[in-house]
Amino acid sequence: DVCSSDLVVFFHRPSYLGDVDAAFRKIFENNGVNLVFSGHIHAYDSHYRNGVTYITTGGGGAGLGDPYWQGWPDYRIKAFKDYNFVVADVTSKKLDLKVYDDDNVLREELVVVSDRTRPLQ
Repeated sequence: DVCSSDLVVFFHRPSYLGDVDAAFRKIFENNGVNLVFSGHIHAYDSHYRNGVTYITTGGGGAGLGDPYWQGWPDYRIKAFKDYNFVVADVTSKKLDLKVYDDDNVLREELVVVSDRTRPLQ
């Protein structure tokens, strides 16, 4: 049962911001965290770094901003400036994540399993 030992973390500031990165990234990596959701940046951004998938989904209603392009560019999966929402389908083996814009267009699909993230597009 893969997901029973996996951890998902939710918090406000993205991990790629300097102060948060220094405080939390190693904790996530060393303690079995597989997926981290955050907001704060009013755009969409996804990263995969050292076994952890990071999703920033801050395009939910306030004015949009650009993705934070300086944040971990070597680990980025996808980024865009649009209103967005994420649908997560959780099973005992994986987490299927589908990211839609405000026109209900599928913008990204990811599968998160214990040892990796796999983009489906």
